Amino acid sequence: MIPNSSPTPTNIEKHVYGSKSIMCKTDSDGIIEYANEYFVELTEYKEGEIMGESIELIRHPEMPRCISNKIWEQVISKKKVHGILRFLSKSGSFFWLQVKFDFKVNEQTREISNVYFYAKPPSRMAILDLNKFYNKLVKMENEVSLEVANTYFNGFLENKNIDYDNFISKYLENV
Repeated sequence: MIPNSSPTPTNIEKHVYGSKSIMCKTDSDGIIEYANEYFVELTEYKEGEIMGESIELIRHPEMPRCISNKIWEQVISKKKVHGILRFLSKSGSFFWLQVKFDFKVNEQTREISNVYFYAKPPSRMAILDLNKFYNKLVKMENEVSLEVANTYFNGFLENKNIDYDNFISKYLENV
């Protein structure tokens, strides 16, 4: 287990190699139960430090909570979903992942028992385009409120007459 303080973000981006498998497993509350070697390497934590911690530990502060919340809502509703997310490593550097979220349902309770993250690097075009939009949402969250950012994002989707899946799908590479 690690201290409750988050690293101070730097402006250093880590390169993610597409040839390496990236995977993480959490419980239904987002507590990390397993992460493969490359995922642990990207986070810069030791395996023992990251296990038992919330996946929020590595959410970059410039990753909008309204996007993370939308993805988690879909997963908890038993819908498979994708996301392009910015993560924070222990040193404060960051990395981007295109994540496919899957889940396992307990056969007896029919509740989600585990969430699986299968990832690879997103395209540079996706990162550049989404980063601008994400920065706008984070600014709203920080200067006004998460509720206002959620309302704005939902209005953005309504204005384009799309849902989150259709919004993110144009940025996905070889799903």
